[in-house]
Amino acid sequence: MLKKKCSLFVLCAASAGLAIPSAAHAEGFDGVYAGVEGGIGILEADGSTLLGPFESSDQSAYVGGVLGARTHVGGEAGLVVGLEGNGGIYTSSGDGRYGVSGIAGFEVGEGSLLYTRVGYGWLDGVATPEGTGIGGIVLGAGFETQVSGNANIRLDYRYLGYEDFDIPDATSNFSGHEITAGVIFDF
Repeated sequence: MLKKKCSLFVLCAASAGLAIPSAAHAEGFDGVYAGVEGGIGILEADGSTLLGPFESSDQSAYVGGVLGARTHVGGEAGLVVGLEGNGGIYTSSGDGRYGVSGIAGFEVGEGSLLYTRVGYGWLDGVATPEGTGIGGIVLGAGFETQVSGNANIRLDYRYLGYEDFDIPDATSNFSGHEITAGVIFDF
């Protein structure tokens, strides 16, 4: 069910972006946008049990979509701020990953944006004493540049600092990294 929802979101976002004529899009990173992204996700876990310390790392392809809005602030300085939601799936496990971030950046050159992000993310599929799933802080940065009309390409890095939790006789710490490339469509 989760895979179907993520696939539907990605398909709708891409279709909507392609359907908007380029003359109707907002200029210079202003307005609503949607897109698709893919890359690699790495989940790292460490902690300790009665048997001693442990470390593990799992890599997976990640595919997903983004939806956001942004605007210029500060006049000629080229400062852009916005809010972005994203969701996707790790292909090796089928676990979903969702998040929302505040975006702030500067236009560099003609039609390019260098940005940072801070927000909150959620990862399904990790068993905890309270149930399944963990959340935590999202920090990152990226670069986006216009390629034609209302289409931009993007390269993005996200650090995912998930909550630590204790279970009887064990402590677990989770963190993750995502490196993605994507196509963004301005509305």
